[in-house]
Amino acid sequence: PAHLRKEKVGESYENRPMHAYVLKPPGVGMAEVPQILITAMTHAREPAGMTVALYFVGRTLEGYSQGDPTAMHILDNREIWVLPFVNPDGWVAIERTKNRWIRKNRRPTCPGRKAESSGVDLNRNFDYKWELRRSTDPCRE
Repeated sequence: PAHLRKEKVGESYENRPMHAYVLKPPGVGMAEVPQILITAMTHAREPAGMTVALYFVGRTLEGYSQGDPTAMHILDNREIWVLPFVNPDGWVAIERTKNRWIRKNRRPTCPGRKAESSGVDLNRNFDYKWELRRSTDPCRE
């Protein structure tokens, strides 16, 4: 569809490509319309968010093609970036180990500990309006 493109936005710690799906009006340059960012799978063990994000993309495009006024307004007046896999390494680790409780990325942060205890909890690294919580064990889940 004319309103959709796939954009590589970087790589994960384990060098997996990370892609965003960009919904925007054809012929409109970046930041000419308000922008929205939708992310999912920041915690690898929470795949439902990815399903919702991808459903939003599909349903919005389908609605636009059927003349749905809400979908048409969204796609004609917004630039939406959907990053469905913020933590692909954690998801691959779940698939490989069958440990469905992994939520962190796979960067080794706790030497001598099991890989499941290591990693960065990605949503704890946002620097805007988050309370500082300290733990005596930096490797704690």
